[in-house]
Amino acid sequence: MSNDTDRLMTFLEVCDFLGLTAPTFYNMRYRGTAPKGYRVGRQLRFRRSEVDRWLAERADVPRDLPS
Repeated sequence: MSNDTDRLMTFLEVCDFLGLTAPTFYNMRYRGTAPKGYRVGRQLRFRRSEVDRWLAERADVPRDLPS
């Protein structure tokens, strides 16, 4: 049985997971700022663990407010 974090997600599943429209995600891929994807035949797939890692790297770190 495979681990859910290692499953391959479709382009639209990643868009839904991240709350992005398909054109926005296509643009991010074009700019090289999207999670790494894999070609499986003609289809594009994303490893869930890679999407989670990519998301964690972009965590908003709160800054201290001036006193």
